[in-house]
Amino acid sequence: MVYGGNAVNYTVTMDMSQAELKERFNYNPLTGQLSWSQSKVVWPAARGKEITHVGSDGYIEFTLTFNGKRKSYYAHRVIWKLVTGQEPPTVDHKNR
Repeated sequence: MVYGGNAVNYTVTMDMSQAELKERFNYNPLTGQLSWSQSKVVWPAARGKEITHVGSDGYIEFTLTFNGKRKSYYAHRVIWKLVTGQEPPTVDHKNR
């Protein structure tokens, strides 16, 4: 499932397992920072760098190519699966 606006779609369902995410990312639970790992599967220029891009919707986001498909991800959803191993729940943020 994908959602988003304009030209960018954000993946709701993670294509990667928890192990694959751990190979690509480091998460610091004390600071909440998500960064790229030093792994050879990560683009060399990104290795070790914190993911900090804030999109127009206010969420930290990034783009990643995995299995030949380029997709955009919200950092908080990746962190959820990194920590719990489970798919993050879809939350309706609309005020009703």
